Amino acid sequence: MALLDRLPNPIGRADVTAAVRECLEQDAVPAFVAAMVWGYGRVGYGPFRTARVLTDNPGAPTVLREAAHRVRRDGGPSAFGWLAEHRLAWLGVAFATKFLFYCSQPPATPALVLDRLVQGWLREHAQWRVRLDWHVADYQAYVPHDRQLGHRAWTRAVSDGVPDVRGRGHPPARQPMGRPAAHLGDARYAAGCAGGRTT
Repeated sequence: MALLDRLPNPIGRADVTAAVRECLEQDAVPAFVAAMVWGYGRVGYGPFRTARVLTDNPGAPTVLREAAHRVRRDGGPSAFGWLAEHRLAWLGVAFATKFLFYCSQPPATPALVLDRLVQGWLREHAQWRVRLDWHVADYQAYVPHDRQLGHRAWTRAVSDGVPDVRGRGHPPARQPMGRPAAHLGDARYAAGCAGGRTT
């Protein structure tokens, strides 16, 4: 896949955002792979798990393309709900939301990452328990419905100002984004912007 040769090492959010925008209109699979490279980082089983999603689901390219279309047209919560009904084997909430996050585009409500790190952060700092089993109501409550504030969170997350370099060059740290939740006005936004392991 030519896209892999063009991805920088290490890779940051802005790099993935640019890669997704470049290829998404033609093919959602390279966009998915770029998001997974960032999502798995240096974890050795990342390539295997990514390939398994694509090879064990003959309809994966179509599902990924439709999910990307829906997140851009209808917003993150709607796309999450659609993907919950059209699940791909081996693709869970944590990595599905990473893909949706990078496919997000204004003016639709962006998708935010929801993984174990975010779940733990919300439980510890916001006393809020959110599920990671495709529970659509939880995701709808988690993603901001205020479009302006939601886009501010999304924009901060894809900017190079947020520490986010991960993946192939540096070992992942097990902590959320270093900004206090109050900086974005709501713990949910800070946790969603952290999305996975950051350094």
